[in-house]
Amino acid sequence: MALEIVFYSFPDPFPYDEIPSTCLRPMLEPYQTCHQLRVVALETPYLLSLTDNDLEDLAKAWPHLEVFHLIRSGIEDPLVLLTLRGVTSLLYHRPKLTHFSLLFDTNWVPDDIARLSREILSAVKYMGVDRSPVTPSGGVAAYFSNIMPHLEIVSVHDGQGDWSEWQWICSQHQQ
Repeated sequence: MALEIVFYSFPDPFPYDEIPSTCLRPMLEPYQTCHQLRVVALETPYLLSLTDNDLEDLAKAWPHLEVFHLIRSGIEDPLVLLTLRGVTSLLYHRPKLTHFSLLFDTNWVPDDIARLSREILSAVKYMGVDRSPVTPSGGVAAYFSNIMPHLEIVSVHDGQGDWSEWQWICSQHQQ
């Protein structure tokens, strides 16, 4: 039987000054050979040091992925390495993905990504953005409307992040 679900929930470490700076990528590498994975869900207080290229490599390794949640807990101002380029590659390589949660920079949409997003019709209905920085711009709103036409729920971390900016982006969805 093939492994289909990976779920980790790490407790908060003590003391906090011993938190490793790069936890996630080395931890996920052994699972890249598990091509039947449908669900990957990780909640951790550690810094999630994924880059756009890392996310693309993981997306290519899991052709059946439907749910992908990487959630940071307890980090006030997390370092954001992922961009819309990484999100686009995730949605491009995983058209069956319906739910994902990631921290990514959404302050701008590169021109080549904006063009590519018009060619991708993902099945995503739920997007968790945690504390992702965002700029309320027409380009960002159009990106999400183009690439995720079925998006129904955008979850922003409670009391954190750019809630009013995300609210504006959501109000523009599919207009």
